Amino acid sequence: MWVWDGYGDRNSVPTAALQNLCCSDDHPMARDFTYIDDVTSGVVAAMNYKPTRCGQVFNIARGSPVVVRRMIAMLEAELNVTARIVI
Repeated sequence: MWVWDGYGDRNSVPTAALQNLCCSDDHPMARDFTYIDDVTSGVVAAMNYKPTRCGQVFNIARGSPVVVRRMIAMLEAELNVTARIVI
């Protein structure tokens, strides 16, 4: 089972998290942030699933990736800081 970039109410983004971020204009990085309640629902559903064959994989994700540079811009505006991006 894979859980992709889960987050919840208690998660906060400290200003230090915006330091030394690695991003490339050639290959925009995106992440699929999934709320913890949705992760929990997915795990419970996977546990209750009746498999039809061995080795089935479940990806638990929201399905709507966010481009990291866009997320950085949103965090900069919300936190009133400037991220230091390393390319």
